[in-house]
Amino acid sequence: MPRRIRRRPPLLFKLVALTASLSLSLLVAELLVRRVDGFGVWSLRLRQERAAIVLGGEDGGRHVERMPVPPGVSRGWYLAAPPPLARKETDSELQRLYDSLPSGMSAIDATKWWNRRFVQAEMANKQTPGGFFAKFPDEFYVFDPVEPSPHPRYRYPPGVTLPSGLVTNQWGFRGPPIDLNKPPRTVRIACVGASTTVDAHGHPFSYPEYLSHWLTLWAAANHPGVKFEVINAGREGIQSPDIAAIVRQEVVPLEPDIVLYYEGSNQFGFMNLLKLPPGGAEKPPEQRGLSGEAESHGALGAMEDYSALARRVGRVVGGWTPGAGEEPAKPDYTLRWPQGVDENNPDLGSPNLPTSLPRILADLDDMRASLKPIGAELMVASFIWMVRDGMVLDPARDKYLLEYMNQTWWPYRYRDMRRMADFQNRVFEKYAAAHGLAFLGVAGDFPFDPSLFNDAIHTTPGGTRLRAWTVFLRLVPLLEERLKSGQLPRPDRVALREHPGLPPARLVNMASYLGRPVKAVPPPELEMPLMQGRLAYKAEIAGYRDGVWTIRGNVVGRYHYLLKWRSERAKAPVRLVAQGVLRHGGLTLGLLSNGKWGLRGTVTTPGPFTLTIPVNSEGPFEVVVASDVPENDPLNDFEITRLSWVHDEPAGTTTRP
Repeated sequence: MPRRIRRRPPLLFKLVALTASLSLSLLVAELLVRRVDGFGVWSLRLRQERAAIVLGGEDGGRHVERMPVPPGVSRGWYLAAPPPLARKETDSELQRLYDSLPSGMSAIDATKWWNRRFVQAEMANKQTPGGFFAKFPDEFYVFDPVEPSPHPRYRYPPGVTLPSGLVTNQWGFRGPPIDLNKPPRTVRIACVGASTTVDAHGHPFSYPEYLSHWLTLWAAANHPGVKFEVINAGREGIQSPDIAAIVRQEVVPLEPDIVLYYEGSNQFGFMNLLKLPPGGAEKPPEQRGLSGEAESHGALGAMEDYSALARRVGRVVGGWTPGAGEEPAKPDYTLRWPQGVDENNPDLGSPNLPTSLPRILADLDDMRASLKPIGAELMVASFIWMVRDGMVLDPARDKYLLEYMNQTWWPYRYRDMRRMADFQNRVFEKYAAAHGLAFLGVAGDFPFDPSLFNDAIHTTPGGTRLRAWTVFLRLVPLLEERLKSGQLPRPDRVALREHPGLPPARLVNMASYLGRPVKAVPPPELEMPLMQGRLAYKAEIAGYRDGVWTIRGNVVGRYHYLLKWRSERAKAPVRLVAQGVLRHGGLTLGLLSNGKWGLRGTVTTPGPFTLTIPVNSEGPFEVVVASDVPENDPLNDFEITRLSWVHDEPAGTTTRP
């Protein structure tokens, strides 16, 4: 029998098979890396759709056993996750806007609702036409603010799932729906802050969502019949003036019992205190880029917009890796501590406090004043910074933390960052003590564990859970005290039919803003409040203290004058703005011209109110606050927390689509 000769496959066939096998393997690897890193799996160009998956399952649980818990708290609750939010299909219009910009935060910005006055101020104050909004798509959403102010600069669209993964409720807050009027036997807490409060859009839960779930478990075990609701009023990139405006306009109408302030990074810079050496703060050549990603060149760099694998290889090949994870050499600058500021016992009234603290404390004052009429309590938490002198990080695991500390915050030394973070928290603690506020020292409780952080302030999903647990442990004793004393729970003061501080948005065309000159919006400090100085008449039931007008008592007539100012000529265009809370009765705010009523506005629905009266003529005018009560009920009870003339932009400088 002849011997069969086995023929070998031709070389070309082998090459084709090998190429096909490698291509398939690379395709599978690319899809897997896209999935892990949070990019859209099937899009040609990389588009970030959610946060990267944290491999290894680090949830911070190894630290929980070392944290003391108050009576009535079970450590087992730490692993209990909130119920997932109901996710709607992403709105096609928002998806279109999101797709119109490159991946990352800029794409998220395209889906937000922007304050019209902030848009105008940005475009007027930037040398580049359009400023921040120059990179925006042809269309975006704007709303007309209820106050003549650029704050808050934006809101999230309500009741949607954003392309970034964020789920909003009917008020545009991250999280589950919240009734306008607080249900009976419910304690309502609002968490305010920036990105460390709203947390990464792709994380399964934010820290307020964990807090709400664990407080519900605690109440069921210790205070049956009491319910807890936690509002997440945070949003990334904002500063204390925005947070104060969010509290005034958006949070107060929901009548929270407690507002918890946690923020400490968006106004943290202290370059003005550095005396730099000759040559300034120029970065060494090996530290490339300020975006948190190393620059790549050649074919690899060209592929990074389209391949997640190429991005990872580029970070390894072209990335910045400082030795064994030690702090790289920084410019030999001198930190000049502010004159007259006691580092250990700071004067809260000093204008020389660093890191924008005078502005932050003024906005905390604003929040306290806004919450006072509804009897709500402001609490302040210390802010967590993952930095200390001599810190050595893992160059692979902590790559983003290394880049954040040594690129984003260049040229600050670790020890100076730690010094300023501690001082900021010391000021927060002293401010709380000075005003009788609860202070939550969460920064001192949180373990020093870089594996829980994406950078020095933003936590991984596991780090967010542990941060929420730290807040929970600090909050429980305070709530226990208030529940036992009968301070909580408490009913709403007034029932509202609609939220007064969330005007609708409209889609506008960018050309309508760029095509005409826009005058800058004057800051709120330039407002002219109506105090007692030019007062011509004050009813007996009217009182004034610390910038607040209080009217409480029976009026002698249904439409009786309560306050009247002397005649003055307002320079138009200008707005008369009043804010406050009506408890009973009603009021009319208006202008008298030659003894006759002209422009006016009336409030008869109990609850927080904002009245804005635009004035386009020169006057002269007399400002009047009068009663507006039913014929058979002479009781009037309200407060006016803000009454000011506010300059508006001249007519014709803005296009209203």
